[in-house]
Amino acid sequence: MAEGWVKAETAAPDTAANTVPAEGAGIIVRHGRSPVAVSTVDGVTCRVSAVCTHLHGVLSWNDAEHTWDCPLHGSRFTPSGDVLQGPTTAKLPAVD
Repeated sequence: MAEGWVKAETAAPDTAANTVPAEGAGIIVRHGRSPVAVSTVDGVTCRVSAVCTHLHGVLSWNDAEHTWDCPLHGSRFTPSGDVLQGPTTAKLPAVD
């Protein structure tokens, strides 16, 4: 869990909300001190909290599935933050 937070803390700042990953990619950036998950899939860029709503682990991007996955208990989310697999039951909040 600590490793994910260290990576998030040292992630590049999301200057002026202009970070747009390449098609099919997802990255973690910082908005202030908060980790933000930014992904682009099918031409749509989504920005959601990068913190799992279950036990607050920092998510990682799954290139093969185009999902945000939690390394702690396996929760999975769509690029827009909807829950695909628990144990979490709450979607990821959007980040403006």
